[in-house]
Amino acid sequence: MVTGVFDLTALAIAPNAGIVTAHAVDNSKALHRFPYSDSSEGSLERKEQPAYHPGAIILNGPELMTLKAHQWANSTHYEEILNSVVAMTGDGVNDSPSLKAADVGFSMGSGSEIAKEPPDMVLLDTFSSIIIAVQYGRVVSDNLKKVISYLLPGGSFSEFWPVMAFDAFGLPQALSSFLMIIICCFTDCAAATMLSYEKPEANILTRRPRDIKKDHLVTGSSSYSRTRQGIPLSQLWFSLGKIHDGIDPDYYLDETNEASSVYFVNLVVLQWFNFIATRARRLSIFQHPPLFNNETQNWYLFPAIVFSLAMAIFGLYIPPLQPILGTTGVSVEQRFIPFAFGAFQLLFDGGRNFGVRSWPARLLARMGW
Repeated sequence: MVTGVFDLTALAIAPNAGIVTAHAVDNSKALHRFPYSDSSEGSLERKEQPAYHPGAIILNGPELMTLKAHQWANSTHYEEILNSVVAMTGDGVNDSPSLKAADVGFSMGSGSEIAKEPPDMVLLDTFSSIIIAVQYGRVVSDNLKKVISYLLPGGSFSEFWPVMAFDAFGLPQALSSFLMIIICCFTDCAAATMLSYEKPEANILTRRPRDIKKDHLVTGSSSYSRTRQGIPLSQLWFSLGKIHDGIDPDYYLDETNEASSVYFVNLVVLQWFNFIATRARRLSIFQHPPLFNNETQNWYLFPAIVFSLAMAIFGLYIPPLQPILGTTGVSVEQRFIPFAFGAFQLLFDGGRNFGVRSWPARLLARMGW
């Protein structure tokens, strides 16, 4: 971090915004160990010396007072070489080259006109609003990940395999095309929209900044954690899906419609639990409750569940529509089976979050998204 103010002042503010997360912070004396240096004309040249990557470094003092405009830009490029995201704040004429070279530039509304041209954002009040901007930027990224993670198991994974098993192996299609449309356009769509209203988690500013080259919206760990919570389709279909020769076609159609309806009910109910589990990426449901906490509650959660329940009733329990849609009612015991699996899903996800929080450097952390 390059600052024009006193380094202790900057160091007191930066951790609150998540800019400095390392325990040890170096100063300008560590620059001689850095494998790059700036030439007289502003180009970066590689030095033949061992690479040193400090966790955090703050630069200020008399050496910054003598920097020229191209050297200010080079000081920004130091962090770019380390594959980091560079944020620059400034309000003077000499700050404009670095504001333009940085990934994110912040200028003050009371600064010079030249300094307000190159940056990405002009602050109208104080620099403390950067903390709020960082917080809500992470909230937007988190909520996008939550929406994708919510849609992966139900709207994508659980709908893909019935069609794949039908086309590739000739097995009965476990979920009818009409019920897939109900899930995609109504039940999952409403809940996914409500996830975009999630409030920030308590530890959102204490996390390490994400790696822009590795931490994408969809990662291998998020796909694995969302799609492996449940019984593999092969164990269900290849063990229970055998059809005997000489079966009556009408009986076969009735049983297929009932199986499709049961599959649909299970998917809708399990998505309710998936909805609750997806609300928190690292915290438990007790640390990030959906109710009775103004900082974490999301009242839109329950209208979305009621709406999906209403759509399930519409598709399954209106007698005139059942022969047209190829659906049937579901017995009581088949309705409550997914609640047991959903409770297990919440326990599994809570244990995963606890493991990721407790051992962030272990193998279990790879299941964290």
